[in-house]
Amino acid sequence: MAVAQTAQDQGQEIGLMAEYFATMADVYRVTGELNELHDQTDTADGAEKTITASARRLSRMTGSDFFPEELPRWRQFAENIRAQQLQKIQRGCEYRIQNMDFPKTNPLIGAGVGRFLVKQLALLSGFPYLDFSDLFPESASQTGISTADCAPAVAVACLAREFC
Repeated sequence: MAVAQTAQDQGQEIGLMAEYFATMADVYRVTGELNELHDQTDTADGAEKTITASARRLSRMTGSDFFPEELPRWRQFAENIRAQQLQKIQRGCEYRIQNMDFPKTNPLIGAGVGRFLVKQLALLSGFPYLDFSDLFPESASQTGISTADCAPAVAVACLAREFC
């Protein structure tokens, strides 16, 4: 509800309900980009975290009924919401980059569970990409969670080690 006010559905631009029916986790679950290990927040309706349930939540944003055979429709819908979020992030990055001396040789560093978006932004903007985890190659995790997944905590730990 905060990412887009309208979206493409079946070739038409439609308004979205400004209610807590779905989250970006639903979008990224439907697009197949949400790592299950990163999916730690409850759903908007408290229901299961499946592609079908996510598509159902997304359909509520349009006031439409959900039918399982229409899953490709909701996948396209999720792709549209994803594209809108990416455009907003890209505009924000471009604004910041234009107002500072940031050479095209400097990498965009992807940190956090949504860093796949930073990787795509780097590609679209012509910047090299560096994954935060590559800054800590000695860090291996038994849980499947990487240093990039919890970059803020890693950064604080590095600062604490330096100043304590």
